[in-house]
Amino acid sequence: MLRYCCVLPGAFFCVNMVLITLSSFLSATIINLYMRADKKNKVPDWLRMVRRVFSTIQLITIRIQIIKFHVCIFMYCILYILT
Repeated sequence: MLRYCCVLPGAFFCVNMVLITLSSFLSATIINLYMRADKKNKVPDWLRMVRRVFSTIQLITIRIQIIKFHVCIFMYCILYILT
């Protein structure tokens, strides 16, 4: 029992450090993209590809949620009609 007590603070510290690292990286990236808007240079191709991939994933997840919602409503209506 004592061994687990000593491990938990270390695990929380590691998770906390990972979250801080991700937060710092994302904020620096977003600030860099925001400040880049003033320049007339073309956006790099790799960044366009990353944006396309993430926007496609986002659209797919939104469509899946909409389909699940419609299926739930349909099943609810069927159950309401049958009862």
